[in-house]
Amino acid sequence: MFAQPITTMAQTEYNFQIGDVKVNSDNYTELSKIDGVSGSITFDPTTSTLTLDNVTIETDQYVGIIVNTKLKMVLIGNNSITAKERMGIMNNLNGDLTITGGGTLKVKGADQSNGIGDMMGIGNWGIITVSECTLEASGEVVGLYGGFWKFDRCNVRAKGNGLESNPYYGSICWLWDEVPKFEGCQIINPAATGWEKFKDKGYTYFTLFGTDNKSVTDWVTISTGDISNIGDITTTTTIQDGIYNLNGVRLSDELQNLPSGLYIVNGKKMMK
Repeated sequence: MFAQPITTMAQTEYNFQIGDVKVNSDNYTELSKIDGVSGSITFDPTTSTLTLDNVTIETDQYVGIIVNTKLKMVLIGNNSITAKERMGIMNNLNGDLTITGGGTLKVKGADQSNGIGDMMGIGNWGIITVSECTLEASGEVVGLYGGFWKFDRCNVRAKGNGLESNPYYGSICWLWDEVPKFEGCQIINPAATGWEKFKDKGYTYFTLFGTDNKSVTDWVTISTGDISNIGDITTTTTIQDGIYNLNGVRLSDELQNLPSGLYIVNGKKMMK
């Protein structure tokens, strides 16, 4: 007689990681038990939806969450990701991450590390959409880095202190090929920021610059609030002459040549 062959089910990888744990078909129902995690984390593999319900993720030498696939992250309540020695969230080249839901997420990358890439709140090498939620991201060098971004009716704060050795690092920097897309929200602080276009090794990038012609290293605020309800803008630096739209892009045309609308002119809101 011959023994019957034993059939085993192949493990399915879901192409994202929490701390040092790669999520797969064997462990996806037990994500709340991962070391450094408190609160409720659930994953639905049929819709590729990760739900954070009042979750705290704290890591030492690991990135908080790594994404290598299309993933929807739903926020419930107040959530935080803190990585002491690495970046908070890494969205890799194959990553298409949507952060949404009615909750909040605070992401903090390393204050000290051996590499610049670790001192980021969120590092993006793919696509990130922030939709109808509240997000805060900070790191010693960078708040939001790289890739393609869309901000959809959301409230966002981002901060990075930049680098003395490189003028293009800061709160929102090194975005690929194009400025972010804004729908139902805009940068409201600092005042009169603009996107600095530059090239590195033949590739085009954008970094958010301030009125001092340097990368913004203060808190950047993106808000769904009605800009018409915001008072005249004041800053601690001298506002350069210029006209900006509500996305913070400096316009080359004279005000009289622009279509009707609300603009920031020399640091003050003005309706044409």
